[in-house]
Amino acid sequence: MGSLAWGHGRDGSLTRTEKIRLLSNLAFVQVREGLDTLRSRLGLLKPAQLELDVVLPSNTALVEALNSKTPGIEKPRAPPS
Repeated sequence: MGSLAWGHGRDGSLTRTEKIRLLSNLAFVQVREGLDTLRSRLGLLKPAQLELDVVLPSNTALVEALNSKTPGIEKPRAPPS
């Protein structure tokens, strides 16, 4: 679903099965979001405490090359390894 071949073959329309799967996934996400909101309001949702250094990429040649190709965007840098 979603490829050019799929869109051409189906003329961009979802089949009945695809519609059901899509709607069930959307319903699941909405219920999950509602439960998370309720848990947060009740103080039961405990967000993870992460240090930014844990999720930043290491200073490698690849990271530096990508940073240099994206001008105008200030990216946080991980401390040297």
